[in-house]
Amino acid sequence: MSTVDGRSQSSAANGRKGGRPKGFAAKASELFRESLAKTLSKKENGPVIIKKAITQAKTGDKDARQWLYDRAYGKSPQQIDVNDENRAEELAALRDALNIFSNKK
Repeated sequence: MSTVDGRSQSSAANGRKGGRPKGFAAKASELFRESLAKTLSKKENGPVIIKKAITQAKTGDKDARQWLYDRAYGKSPQQIDVNDENRAEELAALRDALNIFSNKK
């Protein structure tokens, strides 16, 4: 049985709508990233991870190849076609922002 607003009687009785609290996913992601960073930062894990990535890259894993390349040479910069008419407004705003920063020197 539910109340007028669609909540179950038990959730209506305690005043909560139920479900995950706001910010739960962001907090869970943050905790996971922190845990992963600690694991990856340990000296004994680095060589093992790199060897595994090399093995995967040799077998054709494009993600492993990209990961190794990014670590060795850095990620390539994103390129924008400055002649793209569909993005004219966005590009004009970007040019204006760059001009503001270059004029402040």
